[in-house]
Amino acid sequence: KALEQIPTIILDRQIPSLNFDTVLTDNLYGVRQGIKGLIREGFQRIGFIGGSLHIPTAKERYLGYRQAMQEANLEVEDEFVFVEGHMDQKKGFSLMHTILQNPNHPQAFFIANDMLHLGATTYLMETFRPEDRPTIVFASFDYLFYSPLLQFCHYAVCQPLEEIGKSVATLVLRRLKGDWSDYPQQIVHTPEIKVMVTNGGIPIP
Repeated sequence: KALEQIPTIILDRQIPSLNFDTVLTDNLYGVRQGIKGLIREGFQRIGFIGGSLHIPTAKERYLGYRQAMQEANLEVEDEFVFVEGHMDQKKGFSLMHTILQNPNHPQAFFIANDMLHLGATTYLMETFRPEDRPTIVFASFDYLFYSPLLQFCHYAVCQPLEEIGKSVATLVLRRLKGDWSDYPQQIVHTPEIKVMVTNGGIPIP
């Protein structure tokens, strides 16, 4: 109980067992919009590269993928859905190697975070000469300063970091002033979809 009177905010994930203020990004919306972009380009076989479903954000992004595919009446090919282990650069690198061992792999993937995305892109860049690189495109969660350099990405889900920061600061200041009237509060921010136009992405209406 004493901890509830200390301003504590859980950022970027829901933990049901902890009764604190939370500030989140709408992961399901972001993934669905990214996949919508891939579908508008004509891709019907879309795989998913994520992480352990014990990680709240990984689970939400996986559910967003399944929802988007279901809404579009597209088949989820379990062979090309990866939802185990860490979400780091090494994992993205190794998974892209695994995917390309199957000549029947989808040409489009949604990648659940920036580190997986960076690893997958690194594999493609290091393994193939430019003229030999496979035809493969990504939509990915997180848009960072280096994202325009990740040349296989057509759509990037951009979390509104400035707005998230403002929400956290506002909540902390209110709690410090003794305003606990709406505790615990959950604030959910809608991400923006960055269309990597130079890579052929189609604007999403």
